[in-house]
Amino acid sequence: MAGYIGSGASVVSSGAENKKVFDITTNTTSLTGLNYTVGKVHVYHNGVRLVDGTDYTATNSTSITLTVAAVSGDQVVVVSYASFQVADALLTSGGTLTGDLSFGDNDKAKFGAGSELEVYSDGTHGIIKESGSGDLLIYGNNLRLGNADGSELYILGNNNAEVQLRHNNATKLATTSTGIDVTGTVTSDGLTVDGTPVRFNSTAPMLNFMETGVADSNHRIRQNAGNFYIQKLSDDEGTATDRLVIDGGSGKVGIGDSSPSARLEIGGMVAGEQALLIQSGRNDALSNGLARINITDSNCPFEGLRIDHAGTGTGLVVKATSSGVPMLVERNTDAQVILFYRSGSHVGNIAVTGSSTSYNTSSDYRLKENVVDLTGASARVNQLNPSRFNFIADETNTLVDGFLAHEVATVVPEAITGTKDAMRDEEYEVTPAVLDDDGNVTTEAVMGTRSVPDYQGIDQSKLVPLLTAALQEALTEIASLKTRVEALEA
Repeated sequence: MAGYIGSGASVVSSGAENKKVFDITTNTTSLTGLNYTVGKVHVYHNGVRLVDGTDYTATNSTSITLTVAAVSGDQVVVVSYASFQVADALLTSGGTLTGDLSFGDNDKAKFGAGSELEVYSDGTHGIIKESGSGDLLIYGNNLRLGNADGSELYILGNNNAEVQLRHNNATKLATTSTGIDVTGTVTSDGLTVDGTPVRFNSTAPMLNFMETGVADSNHRIRQNAGNFYIQKLSDDEGTATDRLVIDGGSGKVGIGDSSPSARLEIGGMVAGEQALLIQSGRNDALSNGLARINITDSNCPFEGLRIDHAGTGTGLVVKATSSGVPMLVERNTDAQVILFYRSGSHVGNIAVTGSSTSYNTSSDYRLKENVVDLTGASARVNQLNPSRFNFIADETNTLVDGFLAHEVATVVPEAITGTKDAMRDEEYEVTPAVLDDDGNVTTEAVMGTRSVPDYQGIDQSKLVPLLTAALQEALTEIASLKTRVEALEA
């Protein structure tokens, strides 16, 4: 091992040199004030390296004795070396590393004949890179992936057991022997389920459908206390409005009604909105046994269909806009087909036989009192003013026989309904409601009130008793005149 005599280094570390220069002013063989390792020191006299043990003695680590004295004007240099062991290096054939192995930024530990696997730091990130054609495999009976100090786990996998995904060290998804267990809320762009039904196990399970781009147009499916709900949901999921409710105990269904009292109850309508609209483009005949609404009553002693109407409008409208029949009433025996009641009292009916229809009004003697003969009928009939006219709505202007209601009212008032020139208030839609693409009302309809004619009506059958009495009077008078003529002719 040779030292470089001209070096100016003064570094004390493993394998580095430590040099001391002696400028001789007085003849001497003793060099002192040294610190060296025996056997790891070189001595140079005027640039010539001396031989240890022959030209000098260095045995005590602090001084050196020259064999031949240096004289004034000579220069002696002592170079000592720190310990360096070749055994501290790893051999290419393998070995054991007992300390740290440090790499600089972007200095890579490469593995494989083609350096397919690299492990390194780019100064910001630690990187494991597999660029070969195979997989990057990490094996272990139990696998943990966590933060730098080990205080938090991101992924936890146990041999023959669960695998967990964690958030803030709390398990959010874990595999089980039958599937997965999710803790918290699932937000998904899509979901495909094949095979086993989806199950939501909770005291109040729910499924939210959140639509982006349209304010407060979300929906929720929910189960609570045995009842099933479909609800409209606000964007913050704080306000839920019932749209459909199924009572889990009774099976009653409410649409727009949170507490249905019937098998099907529709409520919550706004102005101008229909409760139920059934449309069909089919044209099947009734003989095919098909119906748009079919209510089958199997010997039930109660009502099959009831319409309770408490408003000012019409309770039931049966309308045809083509040549079809608006309403058909049928039964297979001679009997009543429609009954009429007022305040719980039967006041009339429509009955059928195999060949005719009867329109009956109440006339039982047990319903009547103060019964007297009808007199003066002929005079009252003479007050009637039968006329010929056409109805304004009839575009053909076809003339018909009849009466003017207000004229009949002075003679047979019970035959007339309404008052001459009467008006009534009618509610109408000024502007219709505005609906979104899902049929939800975004702007309520604007309703107004207007005055329209309240037309009079006539029941001409009510004239029959008067006409009958007048005819009887006429027949009596004819018989009397006939008797007198016969007497005059005798």
